[in-house]
Amino acid sequence: MKNDAKTRDAIDNELAKIYFNPAGTSKAHPGGQRKKISSHSARRRSAAVIAVLLSSVLAFLLAMHIMATLGIRPFASAPGTGHGRLHSLHTTPLPVLLNETVLYDFESGREGWGIPSWAMEEADYRQTAIDISQDIASGGSKSLRMDIDLPPGTWSAALAEIEHFLDLTDQGAMAIDVYVPPVAPRGLRAKLILTVGEDWKFVEMSRSVRLVPGEWVGILASLEPDSIDWKWTRVDDTFKSDIRKISLRIEYEGRQGYAGPVYIDSFRVGDMPE
Repeated sequence: MKNDAKTRDAIDNELAKIYFNPAGTSKAHPGGQRKKISSHSARRRSAAVIAVLLSSVLAFLLAMHIMATLGIRPFASAPGTGHGRLHSLHTTPLPVLLNETVLYDFESGREGWGIPSWAMEEADYRQTAIDISQDIASGGSKSLRMDIDLPPGTWSAALAEIEHFLDLTDQGAMAIDVYVPPVAPRGLRAKLILTVGEDWKFVEMSRSVRLVPGEWVGILASLEPDSIDWKWTRVDDTFKSDIRKISLRIEYEGRQGYAGPVYIDSFRVGDMPE
């Protein structure tokens, strides 16, 4: 019996060394308990890291989905930085013409658009440069960028135009898209101007359209016989068959002034939307 008791005591002592050694080690199994504790702790830490990563990925995907729903392009930067593109919320729908044909989309260059020399010489006209840009587009990947410098407290304007003989007898409307960045002041407006006929008559739209900073805005003008969109002009086949210039004028008369870009895209013709 004594021998049996001694044997049991010896076994208990060895087990105690293995599982209850304060140092976490034993001669028979060096590092045994500490290794078990470290392994469990590492697994818990790995699980926590994985959970955090999964949460971050899900949050990122949710943010991308929300921005896509709102029409926001992520990672956009200011124009000219070369590190991203501007974005537009597109909260105002752009006009879609029936039987629409896009005449100028600026995907292959300026396509004949520029600043007329007379506008560069007029004190009230304050455009400084014009070129193709990939900062933003209402269709495709490029637009026409015109840099302007409109002072505060007085009427001023900027003009881009193309001299191109067009016969639009079969067309009932024209439209063009214009964008100013979010930093632009409110109060900027735009209108189309046509030069028509052998006497090169200068015909403005009878109204201008308010531009909204950070959004594309469509400038729509009717070419129907009863159109009231053109100043002191009867729209008929004679008028529509001999269009010699198309101009877009940006106007401003406000307290802040604005020096920066205006983006122009997708000049199109077709029939008035229903």
